[in-house]
Amino acid sequence: MIWGRKETFALEARPVGAGPEEGDPSAAATWAAFRMVVEGRNLFRNVSAANKSLDDDLYWPAIGLARWFVRAWGDLYHTGPWLRPSTARNARDFASILDQTLADAIDAPDSLFDSRDRFVATHSLRAGAWGGAMPDVWIARDGPVVSIAWHDSMDGEIYFTLSRGECDVPATAFAEAVHGFVSWTLGLLESPASKARPEDLRLLREWVEDFRSEDAAETGLLMDVGMSEKRFCDLATDAGLEGATATRFFGLPPGWRKLGTLADYRDSALAVAFRCVAPVLSNRELLLFKKA
Repeated sequence: MIWGRKETFALEARPVGAGPEEGDPSAAATWAAFRMVVEGRNLFRNVSAANKSLDDDLYWPAIGLARWFVRAWGDLYHTGPWLRPSTARNARDFASILDQTLADAIDAPDSLFDSRDRFVATHSLRAGAWGGAMPDVWIARDGPVVSIAWHDSMDGEIYFTLSRGECDVPATAFAEAVHGFVSWTLGLLESPASKARPEDLRLLREWVEDFRSEDAAETGLLMDVGMSEKRFCDLATDAGLEGATATRFFGLPPGWRKLGTLADYRDSALAVAFRCVAPVLSNRELLLFKKA
């Protein structure tokens, strides 16, 4: 199966039957061969150091990557403003800046280490490798595009053939491809022969069903502008709009929520402005800003 287009962004996977013996029944049900293609380049193309053989596929349980996409999705696709001002556009370079900051700061607070760990967990593809070989790929949304950047990579005895690079792909194309892949993995877990873990079925089902929901649009908008749901509710109450939807608060056009996860906060100039100032202004200052 292939989701997306190889000219822009695509995920490919095919089941390969039973892999090595697995203690995790969800893993046993989802062994597959994978490819990730960005502008015609297969990021998963690799060479074995042991026998020098070239392979276009990685072989690993699909559930590992599917779990990561679903759990990381809020930070991965709806990033909000990044942790601190930076000239880095892609997640790879931003992580390097964080590492250098921590290396130079003898008394860095624990919160900065925690923020760095969360950033890596939600933007580095290796966080979803689940113990398998994976190229050093970093993913982050930047408005209408998703930036995908990678290093020269070696993982164990596996060398990945692409050298350092970066590509921007349409955000909607990326999201649709991931949705297709997660839905396919869910199908493997739901097959009669599968003994998948109930928590995996619930995790993937809820995400797949929520992907096109109106609630997903509103949740994504709040994350995009750097606000929690609680903070938005407090702000709306202070503005005399208790119970207002984010769509009404930001003046978005009718039908905007019907796009679900693919809804774009840039349809509202006020939402774009809030994205810049919400992380640094108090609720009172934000209300004054909104009135202005």
